[in-house]
Amino acid sequence: MSRHDYAGAKVAAVKLSELLPQNADSHLSLGNILYYMKDNEGSIKELEKAVALRPDFQVAQVNLGKILISLGRTAEGKAHLKRALDLNPGDEEVKKILSSLPESN
Repeated sequence: MSRHDYAGAKVAAVKLSELLPQNADSHLSLGNILYYMKDNEGSIKELEKAVALRPDFQVAQVNLGKILISLGRTAEGKAHLKRALDLNPGDEEVKKILSSLPESN
């Protein structure tokens, strides 16, 4: 698989998530691949599965929050980023993103 073979990576990640449907890491991997393939809705669906399986999965919370914010779903995204910050209070990237968002959302 080449460095940017997202289609090949997607096939492998789909198989993994089908074999291990209760594994949050497999859904995180597939969600990230779908994001790089510009399938935002598919990515959100997989990342939501990851955080449903493991609400304390900080990386999945961050990724989901960032995608939602990029799509204008700011309030939803902020909620995931705030959860991520609760899980890792020292995450400077998340602090920076949250501080750049309007308070009203």
